[in-house]
Amino acid sequence: MRIGILETDQVANDLIEDFGSYADMVEAWLRQERREFLFSRYDVVQEIYPQDISECDAYLITGSRASVYDHDPWLCTLSQFIRDIYMQSTKKLIGICFGHQLIMQSLGGVVYKSPKGWGVGLAQSEVYKTEPWMIPLAKSFKLPVIHQDQVIELPKDATAIAGNPFCPYSVVTYGGSVLTFQGHPEHKKTYTQALMLRRKDVMEETVFSAGFRSLDDDPDAQLVAKWVVNFLEE
Repeated sequence: MRIGILETDQVANDLIEDFGSYADMVEAWLRQERREFLFSRYDVVQEIYPQDISECDAYLITGSRASVYDHDPWLCTLSQFIRDIYMQSTKKLIGICFGHQLIMQSLGGVVYKSPKGWGVGLAQSEVYKTEPWMIPLAKSFKLPVIHQDQVIELPKDATAIAGNPFCPYSVVTYGGSVLTFQGHPEHKKTYTQALMLRRKDVMEETVFSAGFRSLDDDPDAQLVAKWVVNFLEE
């Protein structure tokens, strides 16, 4: 299986040596479960796309510092590509954080900066609905998060399958071919810590401290990798 990684941001220069690019993170995370997966990378901020949707068996949209409701031209192009994948093919589409939000917005949902403020640290989501690919089963799971924007309204016929009071739409499926996560299963918790330290000045101290302490626990990245691989191979 070949997965096309649609990169929507670059890791800061002083962090890339330790953590790699966002595509590096995605590849390392998924190869925990499927070493034989192949990957192609597309810098969609620079408008670099597959020549044809058929180039890859599935696509994944990464996280980004951008907001999905900005008006940059590359966002419009990517939104149309999302709709093309969904309407013109049976390709699976995965979204992470920004990718989750942009997919939902592109397919009819609503995203904006939440009045609840920053969600940071290790967030636990409760499973609302168990899908066949969610093996092994779990009632809840934890993933790193760092975001202010949220999906506020789902597209028609989308299904939230996990969430929490702060972020009710943490994991969403749509039409059997789309799976999106607000959390970052691909992030090492040390990378989330590094991002939090950079943004400490724009967070309330209590939010920062609680979020940073939560990263003493381990995320369920491998569990979610199993789920995503199962979903892709259905």
